[in-house]
Amino acid sequence: MEIDEGCKYEIYLDHLGYPTFGIGHLVVEHDPEYGWEVGTSIDTHRV
Repeated sequence: MEIDEGCKYEIYLDHLGYPTFGIGHLVVEHDPEYGWEVGTSIDTHRV
């Protein structure tokens, strides 16, 4: 999946404008990254 989708070690907006990181992980309210700014780096253990 990583080869097809890619992997980002930062918060980015997906094609619908939702904050996402890693291999398409949607950031939801119970995630530690919830509310983080787009472009914020994510630790590799969270991806």
